[in-house]
Amino acid sequence: MNEKTSPLDKLKNTNAWNVPDGYFDGLTTRIMAQLPEKTAPETAPVTRWERVKPWLYMAAMFVGISLMIKLFVRPSADGLDRIPVADVEAFYEYYEDQLVDNRYHETVYLDDPE
Repeated sequence: MNEKTSPLDKLKNTNAWNVPDGYFDGLTTRIMAQLPEKTAPETAPVTRWERVKPWLYMAAMFVGISLMIKLFVRPSADGLDRIPVADVEAFYEYYEDQLVDNRYHETVYLDDPE
């Protein structure tokens, strides 16, 4: 009988990745020899403006945010406590005048409609 063999069975015990002998022995020294010499970067003195600039930008950001909140967030109309008293009284006077003009009171509260 002829057994069916897969091509993968032939590769099962072989290493597909080979490295030349002695490749890793001097690898570090060869890489370091190819790198350029490291020089210390020249540092400029830090000015007062460069120290203050982030704090100034952050303060300007918070001022801008507070102005946008005041501009875009309107007070809610959940109660009459935010309306001046004179406006509330004017509203009730106008409402009463409308009721009298429309004779709403007479038609709703009379026992005997005509």
